[in-house]
Amino acid sequence: YKYPSLASNSVPILTYISRYYTEENQFNYAIDQLKQSLVYNPNSLYTKYLLSRNYIFLDDFKSAEIYLKQIFNQSPKIESSSSLYLSVLEINQNINDLVNIYDNMLEIESEIIWQYYLSALKNNLKSDSIKLIYNKSLMFFKKTIKTWK
Repeated sequence: YKYPSLASNSVPILTYISRYYTEENQFNYAIDQLKQSLVYNPNSLYTKYLLSRNYIFLDDFKSAEIYLKQIFNQSPKIESSSSLYLSVLEINQNINDLVNIYDNMLEIESEIIWQYYLSALKNNLKSDSIKLIYNKSLMFFKKTIKTWK
């Protein structure tokens, strides 16, 4: 292209262009644009979020999980991406990651994110460790929600 590769907010131009392809249900082409965007800015959370959504539209929840996990590890308090990540963990039945993020969850003061986390845990109660984390999480949530602003 004959214009700068990054917008003034450091989001690659191709990221914005990919949205048009997504709206036209051309998810694979949008994914190609978004992957190219990551070459220009590999730290763009917005690009990774849009990538994950396009993978979800293709029912490729494993690929979506990869990008959502990266966003969660960088910025777990973003409600849109964290809620989506927790939903994907639930769908993928990724019990290990649901258990492993417990300590991260303790730092998040968002009722919305916590509701997704509790739902993901509750719908995957297959082992004693997940039951323990679910019960601890539920008690923590009920105890601390009143203190959140």
